[in-house]
Amino acid sequence: PGPPVPPTWGIATVGSLVAGILAVIAAVGFAWVVFRDYHGLRVSFSDTIGRSVGRAIPALATALVAALATLGLMIVGGIAVGATLALLAPGGPSGGGFGVFLAIVLGVATFLLIVVVSVRWALAISVVAVEPVGALAALRRSWHLTGGATWRTFFALVLVNLVIGILGAVVTQLRAIVVIDLIAQPAGMSLVGEM
Repeated sequence: PGPPVPPTWGIATVGSLVAGILAVIAAVGFAWVVFRDYHGLRVSFSDTIGRSVGRAIPALATALVAALATLGLMIVGGIAVGATLALLAPGGPSGGGFGVFLAIVLGVATFLLIVVVSVRWALAISVVAVEPVGALAALRRSWHLTGGATWRTFFALVLVNLVIGILGAVVTQLRAIVVIDLIAQPAGMSLVGEM
């Protein structure tokens, strides 16, 4: 037999981790370019790369603290929902009653709290890119900057992600059309589903 094949979950986990790290570093670079351009300052590729790499550790620390805090909120909320169901709804969720209602309220409250915290910390990586601060100071600054506009920021983020998702789907479909109709079929290649 050949060399051992690593499990696919391990490859996927490492790939996701590397992609997450690169996304944080790219976010620093993007924020730096926007900041410099907004202030009418010259933007160069080398300066942007230097800033991205130079602020990578504080940016990654900021992302890690935010992720751990969000995970903590999820765990606490999950425990609260589970404990409520165990104590006040002994018949389980299908039995209904006050315990199930209270568990649903706690679940929705946990979800809304996570949304609010995520939105309030949405600018933390940008803060790290433009200010010489660490993770906690960046999270505090982001919290302050989004203070009066939490729900406007939320809807702006939803809209931007929706547009990006739609554009990404359109590009993916166009790429598939080009690859299948213009390259694969004229070349005589059979598709996996047609074998």
